[in-house]
Amino acid sequence: MRLSLFPSPTVIRKTENNDDFSAGYINYYLCNGAVILPEFGDKKADAVAKKTLQALFPRRDMVQLNIDGIGSGRGGNTLYDATRTYLKTHHII
Repeated sequence: MRLSLFPSPTVIRKTENNDDFSAGYINYYLCNGAVILPEFGDKKADAVAKKTLQALFPRRDMVQLNIDGIGSGRGGNTLYDATRTYLKTHHII
């Protein structure tokens, strides 16, 4: 097993800096040929997270996205919550 540590961002955009904001780089998503990872506006921590994940997944493209809307709870707080498959339900009356 390999353990990699990510720094926590110390700078977060003011528009999303609230008590419910979830800022962590472990919140990444693997998809076909790429790694989608958060970008919080902390240039140093964002770069370290990208470099760390690139070393772990050298054959995948790194795509860093501003996920402020997700991290503030408007998308479930994680990339997983925002991208998971929801089953369609049928209501029988």
